[in-house]
Amino acid sequence: MVTSSPLAHIPRVSQPPVYRLPPEILSMIFLDFQYTEGALLVPYLDDAPHRTPWQESMGAPAWTDVLFVCRFWCDVALGCSSLWARVVDPSVKWAEVCLRRSAGIPLTLRLNAEEEDEDAECVSAGAVFSEGIHRVRKLSVKVQGVDAYMDLIDSLMCEPAPLLEYLCIDKSVVDVLPAYGELDDDPQIKLSPLFEGHTPRLRKLRIQAGYFFFPLDAPMFRSVTFLRISMGGGYGTEKLLFALENWKQLQTLSLSYALPGENDPDTGDLLPAPTHRVELPNLRHLRVVDSGSCTQRFLRHLAVPSSALLDVCSSVSLRTGDPFQEEPHVAPFIEDLLSSIPSNIMDPMTSLHLHPQNTSFIIDARPELWDEKTDASMLAQRWDPDEDDDCDDTADCPFKTKLNIDICLSHAYILNYDLDSNEKELCRSMTCPGYFKALFAGQHFSGLRDLTLDGCFTYSVHTWAEVFKTLNGLEQLSMTAAEQHTADELVKTLGVQVSRDGVDGCLILPTLANLTLSQPARLSTSAQENLLMVLRSRHLYSGSRLAKLRVSGMEDFEEAILTELRYHTAFFY
Repeated sequence: MVTSSPLAHIPRVSQPPVYRLPPEILSMIFLDFQYTEGALLVPYLDDAPHRTPWQESMGAPAWTDVLFVCRFWCDVALGCSSLWARVVDPSVKWAEVCLRRSAGIPLTLRLNAEEEDEDAECVSAGAVFSEGIHRVRKLSVKVQGVDAYMDLIDSLMCEPAPLLEYLCIDKSVVDVLPAYGELDDDPQIKLSPLFEGHTPRLRKLRIQAGYFFFPLDAPMFRSVTFLRISMGGGYGTEKLLFALENWKQLQTLSLSYALPGENDPDTGDLLPAPTHRVELPNLRHLRVVDSGSCTQRFLRHLAVPSSALLDVCSSVSLRTGDPFQEEPHVAPFIEDLLSSIPSNIMDPMTSLHLHPQNTSFIIDARPELWDEKTDASMLAQRWDPDEDDDCDDTADCPFKTKLNIDICLSHAYILNYDLDSNEKELCRSMTCPGYFKALFAGQHFSGLRDLTLDGCFTYSVHTWAEVFKTLNGLEQLSMTAAEQHTADELVKTLGVQVSRDGVDGCLILPTLANLTLSQPARLSTSAQENLLMVLRSRHLYSGSRLAKLRVSGMEDFEEAILTELRYHTAFFY
């Protein structure tokens, strides 16, 4: 007789199913995780004590933690070839694993040696990928020593790279071995075309390798749309211009000290006057960071579309002496630099923001049709997380405006003095009226309607008048003063009458409608009275009131002055 268990009559409760994300979704999450900070790097054991002996022995990056969560996650990760195709600073063992598990997936490879003692491992890991270079889609190489640099070129860049789209080559300029000459001898190492000249998909190229020169007729230059060259000592302006004739496809060109330096033998030799300019019809972004003479000569021989964004940073050396004393070579330098800007870029400018910083004048100019609601930085090239670490603050910063000109004043002896005191001296140097007038002397900005002077220094009425005579179409003037009495002198100038087209007694800034004045302290009573007198005379002369007036510290004005100011201004705040 079989007796049934008392448990047999208890109804069974079914277990809820274990829900799992589909492998495809989980793989996407893992791939996104690789883009989080530090996921592709090997963490210190003190920061990640949970790491397994296998991870430590392989030099596996942080993202491999997903392999040890559960069997399902491990299987998904091992089966996702794309996870193993992004490799950053690998050990030799990890390089071998990634090359094998990535199967036929295109590779993203970064080999970066921040210190010279890391060069050897960087070269060894690069050699592992030599047999897979045909699969590399993005390649970034940074080493310190010359020998390591040459070894990587020999092992990694001597075979065709048919899938290569992005290439960054970064070599420190500090280390130049005696075998290649001393640094003072300006050694130049000529290189053969990389990848046997076969990089048909290459679109983005960054080169920062002083004293190493790639042939400018190499095939890799003919397909790139983004080119950044940064190095100490350059190819020479004439050679680079000749090469640009064959690079019509360029959309972004950034040159940071890629032209001859001030001490280069070629610098003093003027290029022939341009019988024609090199045209780059597809160019969207142009940045040139170099010495004054190099920048001017290069821009004078270049034709760019009027739609291009232009960023120029150029320096002129101040000689030792009194920082309050004008130096005769500076004003012509400023005028010549502005004259070298292509006219189709300069002429449409109607809005100008001028900001004198500690060591430079920064000019931000925009055309009338510039959409103020548009984030101008979005018009520049978009960054890629696989490339962000290759960005140089000087050469790769976003383009934020239509025309940006940074005119740097520098002392040749700046390293011999305290930096803060030098910046103060340079700051005072920019109060020199000749430098300020030089910005407007060539009437490059004669079409301005809107002028903002941010952090403006104090200039005499004569200096302001010389500047304002070139701005007859100006409608809006805004000034934030850097010093106590800056606004006083500017206000006096607005009451000056000048000669125009042979007619005396003409109103300066005849179309001015909006005026904004701001300075560190309240306007003195005499300055308030001057402002009232100027607005009264302009009202009587033109028959129309100022449309808008905004003055800081308005609450400190005399009540009688405020009342009359409102009479001569349509909107006063």
